[in-house]
Amino acid sequence: MNDWKSGSHHNYLLQYHLIFVCKYRKRLLSNKYITDNIKLLSQKICNKHKVVIKYIKQKGERVK
Repeated sequence: MNDWKSGSHHNYLLQYHLIFVCKYRKRLLSNKYITDNIKLLSQKICNKHKVVIKYIKQKGERVK
């Protein structure tokens, strides 16, 4: 999973932390169907752009 990129004088590994934010998240993210769709769509987008998801989880009213 640690695919380091390298240039002529440098090595780097890009990692991002993304947070899904919505206005009424408590009511919206308590619906399992919606949270499952958010996870599925995130995985599809990442696969399309060759991005690896290390982990994705939901805790309470949050999808992480």
